[in-house]
Amino acid sequence: MAKKKKDCLANKKRIYELQQIHNKAIFDSFNEALDLLRPYGLKGRPSPWKPFSRQIVFRPIDDRGLVEILNKAKDKLMEWSSNLCGFIHDKEESQFLEGILLDDECLGQIREDRMARMLAQEVIECEEDWVEYGDEETEVEVELGDLIFEKMVLDGIESVLYLKEKRQELGYFNQFST
Repeated sequence: MAKKKKDCLANKKRIYELQQIHNKAIFDSFNEALDLLRPYGLKGRPSPWKPFSRQIVFRPIDDRGLVEILNKAKDKLMEWSSNLCGFIHDKEESQFLEGILLDDECLGQIREDRMARMLAQEVIECEEDWVEYGDEETEVEVELGDLIFEKMVLDGIESVLYLKEKRQELGYFNQFST
């Protein structure tokens, strides 16, 4: 009897830990969905020198707008959870499709299908990022500016050294050193 009670307590503790992990996953996913709905999305505010940086006009959020944002985040979370990635009935204690045992080939196919569906959704959502070159353009401009500055400094040093050498050849510095 004591062993059953001990097993029951251990099982409850395990279930509690799993619930904590599940709740944290939901919280983090909902937070990510809310981040996607920020005015500038996950990337943050664009650089001020970019032409599209002034297109978004901020407006205060009223109660109706807040409910709309929360509903959009909830819909996004439900869309993500519909993929069921990482969840498969392959444990005996699972209550999903109780009594149905799946072989390894079938499980592999289910995992592959779910992953393909999730990746296809991600590609559709992030398609605009493939043609958005804002950050890369800025990086190239800064690197190009650094290269031009470095070349100008080196040319300046080279010119000063050349002039110094020519003046020494002509004896310009020898006249004033005594």
